[in-house]
Amino acid sequence: MQKRKAIITISVFLCCSLMLLSWVGNVLSATEGSTASGELKLNDEKIKLAFAYVDLVNLDEPIVVLCDKELPPGDFSISLLTESFIRQQNVHAVLFSLSPKEKKLSGSLNFLYFPGEKSHFIALGESAELSITRFDETAIIGKYKTPKPVTEDFDEVTFSFDASFQVNLGKALAGQIPSKK
Repeated sequence: MQKRKAIITISVFLCCSLMLLSWVGNVLSATEGSTASGELKLNDEKIKLAFAYVDLVNLDEPIVVLCDKELPPGDFSISLLTESFIRQQNVHAVLFSLSPKEKKLSGSLNFLYFPGEKSHFIALGESAELSITRFDETAIIGKYKTPKPVTEDFDEVTFSFDASFQVNLGKALAGQIPSKK
């Protein structure tokens, strides 16, 4: 029985590792000219959101990250946002997955990350709103915000954010983004 559990655990670990490795080849960093502008208010602290990134592993559900620090150069992946990275680099980030066809939140990823004694991440649920004004093979442009401040009792924080963003996709996605029909 113990041997079986160990084999299953190792198999799951290897599958997850292979998935992460396969994603690395399919992600894009925010190309030159990608921007975010706006701010995140975390309790009484105001944090400027100035950088935008996109993970395009799944073209049906891209993941956009808006943050206050420039992330390491090279291909971007949300797997970069580990607890130790958030804490050591003092990164504040909001991230969400979106539905290109419907131009709205897809609902699977919608988080706020922020550092502290330990790194925190808060599932935003329906407390954040996304407005996409453009999504095509060259760019994703929109606005992401909380309509009112949100209080999260477990981490004892109150936060809100209001950010506009433009993620330039360059020529990497030519012909790959689903067209409007």
